Amino acid sequence: MPEKFHGLADEESKYRERHLDLITDASAMKRFHLRSDVIKAIREFYWQHGFREIEGQVLTNAATGAASRPYVTHNHSMDLDVFLRISHEIPLKLMNIAGMEKIFELGKAFRNE
Repeated sequence: MPEKFHGLADEESKYRERHLDLITDASAMKRFHLRSDVIKAIREFYWQHGFREIEGQVLTNAATGAASRPYVTHNHSMDLDVFLRISHEIPLKLMNIAGMEKIFELGKAFRNE
């Protein structure tokens, strides 16, 4: 590949075609590595303090947990509209009710704002 570390000039391309940004901008690659290291450190902190990591539902039957407009999709096999979660709060509280006290989740939240 010719000299590749010039960076993308178009800001929108940096976000829509992230792989090109990583190829062409060394500082973008460093940010991705830093983000990974920070997430690893957060997980290790919680694990060292006796917490367990859980994975909550990503698709839910109701949009709950925040005042944001949800993303909606359709589950064809059940002929049902479902929502991408907008918060981790409700699933974590339900796990607390079920008896899991020291838990955490590092996952995506989808807010249509």
